[in-house]
Amino acid sequence: MNVVKGGKFRVDKSSGNLSADGNVTGVVIDSGSYYITLPESVANAIWKEIGATPFGADEPGLAYIPCDYAKTGKSVGFTFSDTEYIVPASQYVMVYSPGYCMPVFVGGAETFGFSLFGDPFLRSWYTLFDIEHLRLGFAKPHA
Repeated sequence: MNVVKGGKFRVDKSSGNLSADGNVTGVVIDSGSYYITLPESVANAIWKEIGATPFGADEPGLAYIPCDYAKTGKSVGFTFSDTEYIVPASQYVMVYSPGYCMPVFVGGAETFGFSLFGDPFLRSWYTLFDIEHLRLGFAKPHA
């Protein structure tokens, strides 16, 4: 588990920081997670921009989206250390149950105090964990 400080998000013209007014102090890059867990306010802002619909009070922090959005949807950008990393819709729309899909952006990071970037982010970016120097690097995979 590696922690990245700060961060921003962007979808089209909507953007903001990942701190949720200071309640979330960093980002953890985790290969064991299926989701990108964000502050509720950030998840809601992204859902609004991509046209996702919250599940409702029974399942807070989750939303659904048409499955074909994976082919035609907007990309979401995350910025760390002044570099933007794009996650395309094909990586963040996952099948929830037959015929139903959900974006992997979920709320609830306030519970942990950090956002959690899992497999959907890691599939889009090669990741270098430099344990010796306590740093993390990302690179675009070659097509």
